[in-house]
Amino acid sequence: MKTEEARYQIKVVDNDLCGILKQLTGECFKIVDKIAGEGKTNLVLYQNVFNACTNSLKKYVKAFDVCGTQTLCDEGISPTYMMKKHPEARQKDVIPTTSDKIKRYAIIGMDIPLEKFVNRLEAAIVNAVCKTVEHKKWHGLAGEVREAIERVLGRCLYSSTSCGLTDLCQRGAKEYDPWIYKPSNRANEKK
Repeated sequence: MKTEEARYQIKVVDNDLCGILKQLTGECFKIVDKIAGEGKTNLVLYQNVFNACTNSLKKYVKAFDVCGTQTLCDEGISPTYMMKKHPEARQKDVIPTTSDKIKRYAIIGMDIPLEKFVNRLEAAIVNAVCKTVEHKKWHGLAGEVREAIERVLGRCLYSSTSCGLTDLCQRGAKEYDPWIYKPSNRANEKK
């Protein structure tokens, strides 16, 4: 990961990245039902929104076998603007790395500002909805999708000054596909 990139850490509790995508897709279903009327959502829409989210996030999300295994993983993390904007969505406290509640870690390294990333994700979801569901007026769709993105990601996305840059990350980390569930190799996991 390049050092000039902004770094973010995803901490998910009793969940994985696909679970986050399912939550976001579900929120989008509620929005479509609200704007276009119930009955407009279908399996094709679900798949298209899910794929739009996945394709947008895959460009930035990486996971390594050492993610979250050290207490230094918690150093330099702070809430993003999303957590500040939607305090009701976030967990009450940052759950420390040593907690057995945290099941997955992933990092996002971005060469664009977080808001631009959210704009791109929003555009991908709106395009998927508009191409799948016929409706004359989608007034308010983009704004509501953005709010949904901020609520869902606001639960688990933290700004980080050190994620991906420690000696452990730089020298011994092995990347794996975070979109496929893989049991953690973490030392503090119960066997």
